[in-house]
Formats: sequence, C-alpha cells, structure tokens
Amino acid sequence: MVEGVRLSNVIDYQKDMAPYRFVEIHAGPGAGKNTLIEMLAKGEMPGAPKMRVLLITSRRAKVDETFATYLDSDNESLSLFKKRVGKAWDVVDPKGEHVLAGIGNTICTSAFIAGYLKNVYRKDDVRTHLWEMYDVIAVDEIHSVMLDSTYQDAPFYIYDLINHYLDRCNSEEYPDPICKHVILMTGTPEPLSDYFPADGIPATMIDKMDECTNIQPKNVHFVEMQQVVRLLKSVVQENKRCIYFGNRIDRIQSLYEDKQLPKEKMVMSFSNEEKRAELCETDKQAWENMVATEVSIKSAYKIPEQFSVLLTTSRYREGINIKDNIDAMVIESHNRSDVIQMAGRVRSGVKDLYLVVDAMPYPTDYAEEVMENKLALIQIYGSTDRREKRIKDKDGSIDKRCYPLNFMLNEVPANQLGRFIQFIEGKFRYIRYSYLYDSFMMYDPRATGVNYVRAKNAEWEIAWKNHSLPQMVQGWFPDAAVSEFLSERDRKSQASWRLWDEYGFELNAVYPKETIDHFKSELSAIWRMKQINPMLKQFSQYEYVKAGKDKKKGKFRSIEA
Repeated sequence: MVEGVRLSNVIDYQKDMAPYRFVEIHAGPGAGKNTLIEMLAKGEMPGAPKMRVLLITSRRAKVDETFATYLDSDNESLSLFKKRVGKAWDVVDPKGEHVLAGIGNTICTSAFIAGYLKNVYRKDDVRTHLWEMYDVIAVDEIHSVMLDSTYQDAPFYIYDLINHYLDRCNSEEYPDPICKHVILMTGTPEPLSDYFPADGIPATMIDKMDECTNIQPKNVHFVEMQQVVRLLKSVVQENKRCIYFGNRIDRIQSLYEDKQLPKEKMVMSFSNEEKRAELCETDKQAWENMVATEVSIKSAYKIPEQFSVLLTTSRYREGINIKDNIDAMVIESHNRSDVIQMAGRVRSGVKDLYLVVDAMPYPTDYAEEVMENKLALIQIYGSTDRREKRIKDKDGSIDKRCYPLNFMLNEVPANQLGRFIQFIEGKFRYIRYSYLYDSFMMYDPRATGVNYVRAKNAEWEIAWKNHSLPQMVQGWFPDAAVSEFLSERDRKSQASWRLWDEYGFELNAVYPKETIDHFKSELSAIWRMKQINPMLKQFSQYEYVKAGKDKKKGKFRSIEA
C-alpha cells in the first residue's frame, strides 16, 4: 500500500473547487474521496460552507454501509430523503411532502436516480428538481458508471442528469440552479478520457493520484483457471483468508459446489435477485450464510471469521471497505479499472493478488450487439453517422441523431407514451428516453463503455500471447512485486528440468533400471502419467531406450538425433 496524505488535506476548497461548476477528482483507492464529500456535508471542509449533498454510487453495498454508519448520529440528514423522496415514485405526494426544507444530505444508487427521474421528476414542479434540492451532486467512482453502462440502463440517467445540470449552468434560458458543483470522483480515470464538459462551463480536473494514499497489493501473481481450485484449497488448508472476484455468478457457484473445496469454509455474495431467490430454495444454508456475511460487511466491514473464502462478483468492486486481514485475492477480470478497484477494497492491502489469465470475460460478444444495433438504426432512418452532436433548440439540448424518433413522439397520445418508450428502448440498446429533455437520445456512454471493455480485453490477450503480462500489470501497481507468468505446462516443465539436473543425466550415458524407475516415479508426480517417454515428450526432445540387449539398463537420447 502506498501511504500518502488524505485528499481533504491537499485540496484548497476556495482555490481548487469554489470557482467551478464541474469538478472531476482523480485519487486512488483509500485516498479519502468519500471522506471529502462527508466533510462538505458536515461543514468540516476548511474554507467551504456546510452544504446539502447528494452522493450517487453505483453500488448498493456502499449505500447500505453508509446508512449503517451514520443513521444513528445523523438520522435527520440521511433518512429524510430515504423516507420522503425515496418512496415518492410509488405515489407523487400531492401535499408536497418532499419540500426542499426537508431534504438533507443523502446517498443513493444510480438505479434510484433512474427511478426518480422516470417516476417522480416533473419538469414544471421545481420541488422535484434535484439541482434545486442540493448544493452538491457528487458521483462516486464515475468510471464504474461508464463500465456499468455496458449492461445496465441506470448510468444513462446519471449522465443525463449531469449534462442537463451543465446545460442549465450554461444557458440564459434557465434560472441559475442552487447546486454549486457537480463532483465526479474516480480512482481509475482511464475510462473517462473523453468525458469533459463543453466550453463555457467552469470546469476543473484535480489529479491527486500520486500525492494521496493509493492502496496496492504487496505481490501480484498469475494463475490459470485449472490452478484456481488448487489455490483455494491451499488457502483453506493453511488457515488463510481469500476474496475471489468472479466474472459470472455461475462461475462462483461452480466453485462453491466443487467437491475438492470445503463448503463450510466458503461463502458467496452476489446481487442478482432471481439467483438469490433460487439459492434460497435450493440451498437455504448457503443463502443464510450469504445474508449474514453481507450484514457483517455492511456493519463491521469484515467477513465472518468462520469463512476462509468469499466468492463474489462486481458487487463489491467499489465503495466498500474490508477491514479484515486478507491474505489473498483472486480476480478473473482483465480490465485495469476493475482490478485496481477490487484490490483496493482491502484497506490494509492484499498480500498476494492472483490474476486468472484465461478467465472468460463478461460480457463476451459485443460485436454482434453493435452490428444488430446499427442494422436497426438503418431500418429507422437510414444512417449510423454519429459525428453530428447535440444541437440546441428552444426546448433544450436535443440529440439530432434521434430526430426521426422524436418527430414520432408528437404523434403519440399521452396515455400511450409509456408503452411507446418501452417499445423503442426494447428494440434499440443504444437509444434511451430522457425525461429531462423529453426526447430520445443516443446512449453514448454504453457505446464508449463497450468499446473500452473490448479494447482492454484485447490488450490483455495480446500481452498474454506476447508474454508481456507482468510488464503491463506492473504499470497498474508500480509499487507491487509482480511475478513472471508461467503457464501450468511451463511450471511442470521447469520442475521436470530441475529434477533432470538433480539426477545429473547426460545423453547416451547408460543408467541402471533402478535409477530410471526412481526418476520416472518423481516425474509421474509432476505430469500425472505412467509411461516415461510420453512424459519426456511434454518438456524435451528426448526419449528413453534400453541399452542394447540389457533390459536392466537404459539411456536417454535425442529424438532429433
């Protein structure tokens, strides 16, 4: 772990933040990004007034952790939104219970914001305008919003909210919003390289990646999928503790069910409600263990001591702090952003991080999705040209690329609008309806996220084939000791050559059968084979033959010779 200073100690609010509507903060895991936001909410940031803060996170676990931490000490500021506005999308309260005076600081998920804009927001009701409720709208780990857009719709509404707020700040058509800042925070800024507001918006980017605390593992190793069960088995046998981040729920479930691993030492955690309900029906004990573990992580930031291995997914990729001493972490993702964030969940730093070189990425096939989307767009308006940017008209910022669909909106009866929106969004993965702009727009972050993940997976494949994975990963964790990657076959070959050298064998020299039998027995423990020549073939160009007519002696010779 790289020890540095806390973010709040190196940011001068009046100089670095006060002049700007848009603030992007880059600081590694453990730098104190959320602490900075909490200080703004509590009025503890030097030079800054106490502000009402809305903190948006992509992870439900982070919301649960925050409510568990602050509910007793700051009940009013954290619970009013949850009690009043949080349930408002069921029935928009005609009595105006969600008045501005009743809204304090809060934290919520991206999915909550999506539901709020769909079901509560009204253009003509200022009481439902988030930029009029808060002094600060902050988005935690904004890179995750971009990456989640590859398979979720909620990120569309986060970017839509940000863009609409910035439009309001930059337009004379709208009154100046109460919100002073939109703050985007990330510990892995690479996916955001193309995201920054248009000219005219007071904007800044604060980069403290090298100056503040940045949690890194001590050692990084590479393993193949076939080695994973053996690795987890050794973790349990040596009384160590491990977190396993899988790419798919079915993958971690298969590990949980593996006969070589003790179930009583394993616990799973994932978010998919359908899969959770299914687990509750098929394995009640596993479900109960999962719930108990999630409660422990939420309240005590620890994995229950009786479990050696936590099998999870991206559920805990960001936003949660594990304060246990974790000896090992195994990660299937090949995405730099994922790996850095996952490794940073253990606040004391992971001793040994293992990256699974041949894990199947998720999702797997983007090309087909993109092609289907292009064909569908051509059917509607004959072009996929995305060079035209949003243009202004009297109703705000409209996406010209969706003009034919938005023209059709004028012909849709009000009582059929919801069904029409649902139909279009079901047909086109890269088009979503903006409730802030009353129009369809291209879901650009989805395309950007898909392209980014594709590029990162391809980059990993190239490095794997070129034997340059250690050099690439060293750039991710500059202060870690990164091991060379050896495949299982390479490891066995090296072990075989060491055994060969121990025996001091030379080609064409004659050895007694007893010596050869001992060598064959030790070689068999490495390759799990019985015959000596098939084993020699695995790592050499040698073969073993009898020495003339003497069956009790033999020699090694080169096959090429």
